[in-house]
Amino acid sequence: MKRIFGLAFATCLVAPFLADAQPREGVYIGLGGGLNYHEDSDIEGTVLNGEVEFDLGFAAASTVGYAFGGPRVEAEFSYLRNETDTSTLKTTGNYHTFGGMVNFLYDIDTGTEFTPYIGAGLGGAYATYTSIGSDIVFAYQGIAGVSLNLGDNLDGFFDYRYMGTTKVEDKPRRRNFEIDNRNHTAMVGLRYNFGPAVNTSPAPVAYNPPPPAPAPPPMLRPAAPPPPVFRAPPPAYRPPPAPMPQVAAAPAMRAPAERRFLVFFHFDSSRVQNDGAQIIRDAAEASRRVSVTRIDVTGHADRAGSRAYNERLSRRRANAVKRGLVSNGVPEKDIIIYARGERDNLVPTRDGVRQPRNRRVEIVLN
Repeated sequence: MKRIFGLAFATCLVAPFLADAQPREGVYIGLGGGLNYHEDSDIEGTVLNGEVEFDLGFAAASTVGYAFGGPRVEAEFSYLRNETDTSTLKTTGNYHTFGGMVNFLYDIDTGTEFTPYIGAGLGGAYATYTSIGSDIVFAYQGIAGVSLNLGDNLDGFFDYRYMGTTKVEDKPRRRNFEIDNRNHTAMVGLRYNFGPAVNTSPAPVAYNPPPPAPAPPPMLRPAAPPPPVFRAPPPAYRPPPAPMPQVAAAPAMRAPAERRFLVFFHFDSSRVQNDGAQIIRDAAEASRRVSVTRIDVTGHADRAGSRAYNERLSRRRANAVKRGLVSNGVPEKDIIIYARGERDNLVPTRDGVRQPRNRRVEIVLN
């Protein structure tokens, strides 16, 4: 198990080089609970010797920490409890572990509501096996889990933790024995972040539309025909020829392909609907017909919800449209992503108002 802890700790150190910027920063607090499995333990000593198996128990933990937009550091206070199932000793009891840890974690941004994280912790614990003995020991743990953005500053989380300690010795009663303490915990809980989300969107680049086409030259009226010359009538009258039938004007040439496309989304969603998928296909086809050097994909949101959440939602929508363009043959290097959140609404509204036309992604072919 020490190898598992070492691997988790090493992965936590190299994770900043494997992931992009993260969605949270600032102070946060958390509270969780779950199930704890305590491994079977050997009791070795001069007075007591035997083996103990434990029932499935429970765990609880509270945390306070600071997020740096990816890395996190937190203080954790935990409690683990397991009752004895079977024992070769005459006396049995329950195993209680009170832990105080400092955890180092790293959140891995996926561009969605889900954020995986890994980490490791060091600290101490007060462990007691009732009716036998107790001790204060060195503790360590490895952590792997995933967070779910629940809106505004609230996250839910689910993780697995392996917590181990040095062997617990019976110091108060001096029975000269040692017992193992190794735990596997599945925990769920909530985390409240006091800081805003990190805005990883690049600064918007001013869009300069192409210059308008020059005005067509004025049409010239044909010159008036010269006045008729009257001459002596011919011997026999001949009727003038029938007028030539007028030929319909040729149809005008088609306008150049559109360079601006809009993809709309449902409320609080970044999923592209069927009509939006067709618009993305049309934009990809248009980019191949016209001379395109850059495609700007700008995500927007309406004003329902917090400004920070709408910023992230607009970025997820822009990324969804980008994936659709790439799947339709558009080179990824030609696409630039912007997230405008609830700024630049198509339809101005008050804060908190839902407006379908503001939930959009604009595709501009340059």
